[in-house]
Order: sequence, then structure tokens, then C-alpha cells
Amino acid sequence: MPESVNTLLCVTTFRHGHSKPDVCKVISMSSGIYLVQNDNQLVQMRESPYESEDLLQELLAKYPDLLAGEQMNSVEPRRWLLISREMGVDRWSIDHLFLDQDGIPTLVEVKRSSNTEIRRAVVGQMLDYAANSIVYWSVESLCTQFEKNCQSQKIDPAQKMGEFLGEDGEPGQFWEKVETNLKTGKIRMVFVADKIPVELQSIVEFLNVQMSPAEVLAVEIKQYLGQELRTLVPRLIGQTIARGGSSVLRETKRWDEDLFFTELEMSCSLDEIKTGRAILAWAQREVGKIKWGTGARSGTLIPKLHHNGKDHSIFRLWTVGVIETSYSQMNLSRTQEQFRGLGGNVTEYSANIHLSQLAEEARLTQFFDVCSQIIQDIRAM
Repeated sequence: MPESVNTLLCVTTFRHGHSKPDVCKVISMSSGIYLVQNDNQLVQMRESPYESEDLLQELLAKYPDLLAGEQMNSVEPRRWLLISREMGVDRWSIDHLFLDQDGIPTLVEVKRSSNTEIRRAVVGQMLDYAANSIVYWSVESLCTQFEKNCQSQKIDPAQKMGEFLGEDGEPGQFWEKVETNLKTGKIRMVFVADKIPVELQSIVEFLNVQMSPAEVLAVEIKQYLGQELRTLVPRLIGQTIARGGSSVLRETKRWDEDLFFTELEMSCSLDEIKTGRAILAWAQREVGKIKWGTGARSGTLIPKLHHNGKDHSIFRLWTVGVIETSYSQMNLSRTQEQFRGLGGNVTEYSANIHLSQLAEEARLTQFFDVCSQIIQDIRAM
């Protein structure tokens, strides 16, 4: 065997007629893909096109890990919760809608490389879906669709959500994140194909640099067949951007006070930045602990109150100038009324308000009074 043998990561291998992947070692050589079975037999796998786009869509729905979440973020690999296939967006529908563990809506459009639309037409199609999803989707509609999807597969939605979030996860807080991401346009668009053409790759890389907080990526999932085995090899495209001969890989960003306010200056006025600094000063004085987020595109300032052995979030201030407050630890009706009085956007799960609405000293003082009441509610738990 030649010396230039590399172990391939992120592969999924199936036997025909079996829905559960086999655990096998896969290696690559210049002549192709080879699979070493448990009995040490070597099987040559040859690249082969998918029989249909529907087959690739079905594989993604069954095995969301094919979306290469660990390639998107090696520090915190993306995990996927399928909301629905053929998710309605106004008069159209997108192939898949997933949510990751941070509640970021991930729109997935699947095409075979033989489909001529994959070169340019699919981009306009995806942007249309993305623009309309922010307008037409609500967190309530996504939650309902998730439950319907689970029921159609005879899966308990609560159990599925619990497995996805883990022991410490709280569904209410998760859906609040989803709502905030939709409102701020923090979504992810992913093109999937057996081969990503150069034209599409160039467009994806360009859009991923220009669009914020939205993210645009492509995942190439090649299929290899041999001796009744199917091996799938996903590869992420668009996150590594060539700049003057160097590469920039987007992963998590360690935010701090200086970096946060530098980014805030990019999207807010001087009065709004002054309000943001006043909010930080209040939080440092009244709460003490400040957590800075690790998002690659948007940063967060999160005052944390330690009570009964647990840190409780008071609110989140995003670098786009939006303050998000959840109801998970509040008197719901009272807090809704208070935020409506401030001009905030109030929903069943959370309230959002922009820094511009707190520029007047009296309104900022009223906001601090609301936050002080939240602190009292937490301490009374």
C-alpha cells in the first residue's frame, strides 16, 4: 500500500438495505476511497452519483450529522434538530429546516450536480427563502411544525427535544434563542450537493463574507459505492475564505468589553453606544458577573446573577444593539406590561428592545427598574 495514505474523517458507511451505519475505517489514496472492514478486508469504493435528489434529502433527514457540523465549528461542533422537510415559506417550501444548539435556523437546499439550477439559480431561490422566512415564520409555527414532524415519525417531541438539549437544557430558553435569531436575521443558509460547482463555491464565499449576521455555506456530500456498501463523505465549503494568499477560518470568537463595543459602533449611533455603556456599568454594579459570548459573528453581553448555586441570565445585549430578556424566571404578565410600556417587542416567550428606545434617561431608568425586579424574582426562587 502506498505511503500517502490518509484516514478520512466525517464519513458514514451503510450496507444496502440497512438504515444503521457500520463502524469501519476508511482511508483515501490517490486512486480512490478504500474501506477496511472489521475482518480487515479491503473494499474499493468508487464515487457514484445519487439516484435522485430525494435520496440525498432523505439521508440528510435521517442523518443530520452529514451537514458537517464539526467542520463548521471544531470547538463547539454544530448539532442539528430537524424541524421539517419541505418547510413552507410563504408560497414555496425549502428542502429542510434545522435548528442548531444555539437556536440558529439553518435552511438547507439540496441539488444534484446534474441539476443545472445548482450553478446560479439556486442562489436566488435560497435568498428568497431566507428573506421570507424572517417575515413569515414565528417561533410558535416552528414549534408546531417540529411537533407535527415528530408525530408523523411516531416520536415523542418532548423526548426528542430532551435528547437534543441534554440534561441541563431548557426548551423554553431554547425557543427564546430561536425567536431572537429570527428577529435579528441570524440564520444559516446551506447548499448541499454531491458536487459543488466552482461557480456556486465562488458565490457562497462572497456572500459569506458580505452577509452578517446571516451565514452562507455549502456542503459537498460525495457518495462512494462498493460491494453493497455506501460511504458518504461530507466536506464544508465557504467558511475558509482566501485573502491575499492566506486563509481565514471562522469559528468562535472570544468577546470582551473592548471587542464588543468596537463591534457595537459598527451598527449603532453614538447615543446608542452611550446607552450600552450605561447598561454595562449598571450590570457591573448591581449584578457583578458579566459573561461575554463566543459567537463568530455577533457578540453578547450577559449579566449573570449567582443564586442557589446557579448563574441566572438577567438579559442579553447583542452587538446589533438589541436587548433580549426571557420570561423563564419572571412574573410573565407584569414583565410583558413593563416592556410594552418601554416600546419593546413582546411575545409569548421573550421581550426585545433596541438601545435607541432607551436613549432618554427616564426610559433607561425604567428599564433598570424592570431588571431590578427580575433580580428580586430570581432571589425569591
